[in-house]
Amino acid sequence: MIFEKIRELIENLDLGKTVSELLITTANIVLIAIICLVVCAVILIVTKIISARAKRKSLKTITKSAKDNHFTFYLCLFFIAVTVSSFASAFPRNEGRILKITSVIMILILMLLVNSVIDIIGDLYSTKSISKKRPIKGLLQIIKVLVIIVLTIIMVSLLINQSPLVLIGGIGTFTAIISIVFKDALLGLVAGVQITSDDLLRIGDWVEIPSENVEGTVQDISLISVKILAFDNTLYTIPAYTFLSVPFRNWHTALKSKARRVFRSLPLDIDSIRPCEDVGSVLKKYEEFSDLKEALDKRSKKTGELTNLSVFMELLPRIIKKDNNVVQDKLAICQINDSKSTTGVPVEFFFFTDLTDWEHYSMISSSKTELALALAKELGLKPYQSKVSVNAPK
Repeated sequence: MIFEKIRELIENLDLGKTVSELLITTANIVLIAIICLVVCAVILIVTKIISARAKRKSLKTITKSAKDNHFTFYLCLFFIAVTVSSFASAFPRNEGRILKITSVIMILILMLLVNSVIDIIGDLYSTKSISKKRPIKGLLQIIKVLVIIVLTIIMVSLLINQSPLVLIGGIGTFTAIISIVFKDALLGLVAGVQITSDDLLRIGDWVEIPSENVEGTVQDISLISVKILAFDNTLYTIPAYTFLSVPFRNWHTALKSKARRVFRSLPLDIDSIRPCEDVGSVLKKYEEFSDLKEALDKRSKKTGELTNLSVFMELLPRIIKKDNNVVQDKLAICQINDSKSTTGVPVEFFFFTDLTDWEHYSMISSSKTELALALAKELGLKPYQSKVSVNAPK
């Protein structure tokens, strides 16, 4: 072996025991350092060649993620530790200590290396379309935790010269303590797994949590928390178990089906409701609605008298449905709420639109509210306004 030849060569120089040992140790360290540098250089060259020749999108993602997560750096450190451990016999007096220290270092570096590999897998998975439907970040974090626990047990057993089984035997008591101290984290862990497995949330979903006064788009789903970007561009971090403990609204189905409901309330002044005496002119103006006369006749027979409010409730949904962005095969209704309101007659109308993004949804809902107000004015109806008397100062 090369180290034995170095020892022989230096001992033949007859420089004295102390000087010879010092030179042998120095020569061995320098040789090991050179070997480590060569190993690191080879690793760096190989990774650069792979990165430069990467043409497939997946391979480019892997190389970029490996760079961002310091995979090459950790790999070099690991091979340095392995090299030093392999040549520990070159230092007979300290061989045992070197082996123990390098073993502990290798385990620590292996933790970082495995975590880096898991992060690379996560980055590669995030480029796939299925990642939004089935995020695996929580699952990968669980694997990270398990790897850290297993390697920590092995490392501690090496340091105290005990079998890992001895440490595992005391985990029962340790687990009870951990479950009390880290109660919230464990709740989040269970909730994170359930959210992913039951498909309760997806990245990109628009959610609303009334109890927390939070509304926005899901940006990230991790093991113990969910990040939501609100409309004012603020980022909320919500514990995962919140989504299992309080009611929340997910608009995913509405956005996916391209049919989002618009619901508006329009309280009307009861004094402005009166019999409609000029039904003929209304029918003539809106003769495009062939079924309007029949609908008004039915109302007249049921109520005995046709009011401007009855005409309004029949006419408004028909005018709204003229819009191409209103879903035609779903209901568009105008009705009186049966609640006992003290702020006018509680008239409500709703319809469904295929404009599900916030900007266009707000535009169409606002325009239809303006349309309802204009139609109400045309038919002699007035929105309810509370009367407040103000005594002018003398």
